[in-house]
Amino acid sequence: RPHRPPPPIDALRAVWLGGSAPPPPDESVIHRYHALRAWRRQVAAERGVKSDLVLPNAALWALAERNPTSPDELTDIPGLGPWKRTTYGPAILKTLAASNEQRGSP
Repeated sequence: RPHRPPPPIDALRAVWLGGSAPPPPDESVIHRYHALRAWRRQVAAERGVKSDLVLPNAALWALAERNPTSPDELTDIPGLGPWKRTTYGPAILKTLAASNEQRGSP
């Protein structure tokens, strides 16, 4: 069974306080997240750094959820500053497009 990212702290807090949590993410979001994790692992290995230095998990999750298709759409992703957008942006968009094509999603 594939690893699913942990739910956001706000969702856990809501459940703990008797509220309800948001619905689980769509399978295509999870697929994109895993594709981005694989890409990040490869980049980190090539650069000889820890994966989180390439991009934090929160940025991967935001990318998977928002599914940007252009460089302009990357500007709103937390943790993806100008240097990372310039350095990794094309590869991120390519990874997302390939994941979407593989899953048959937009």
